[in-house]
Formats: sequence, structure tokens, C-alpha cells
Amino acid sequence: MKMTFLECIAVLAGAIVATFVTGLVAWLFAGVPLLTAIGSPGVYFLGLVTVAIFAFLYHQLDRLAAAMASLAVGVVLPTLVDRFILGDPLSWKAIFLLNIVFAVLALAIYRFVHANAVVRQGHR
Repeated sequence: MKMTFLECIAVLAGAIVATFVTGLVAWLFAGVPLLTAIGSPGVYFLGLVTVAIFAFLYHQLDRLAAAMASLAVGVVLPTLVDRFILGDPLSWKAIFLLNIVFAVLALAIYRFVHANAVVRQGHR
């Protein structure tokens, strides 16, 4: 039960922090209005779903395969959803680069928080 709670915290932390930082990068370098970049609930929901897929992949695959698959999902899924569902006006190149930033940050934060949770669980 406690490990499930810590897994949820890792997913939430990875999704929220990476989405926020990616929004700031979009505002700074792509000229997206600040409130649009960091205030869209659809983008946060997309980040949450994407990082939840990371967690699923890490439970199904070994670490290297899960990391590679997570990076691919973290770039491809948000790029397609941003472009075709959310209607992002940026170019394909800009969306792709921003989602690379998101994928790397989200995966790093998810793994960092998850690893700390596993270490804390092992010491008790």
C-alpha cells in the first residue's frame, strides 16, 4: 500500500514539474504566452498520462528497455497530442524539441523520486 502511494507521488512529481518547466522553456524560447504555457489543464493531464505510462513500462520491462521506451513515448505521444488534439500553433520542430525536454525531465524526476522511495522502503 505504501509503495503504491510512493509510486503515485513519483508519477505526480514527474508530470507536474516536467510540464511546468517545459512550459517555462516554451515561454522563454518559443514565444508562447506565459499563462498559455503553464496554465493549460490539458497539458498537465497529458503529462500525467505520459508519466503514468512510464510507470507501467517500468513495471513490465527491464530498466534499460523501460527507459528507452519511456523516452520514445514521452516524445511521440505528447507531440502527436499537442499537434492534433490540443492544436498547438508551434512548428513540428518546436513541439518536438519541447517534448524532448519534457521526456528527459519527466523520466529523470520520476526515476529520482521512485528510487528515493525504494531506498526509504528498504531501510524500514
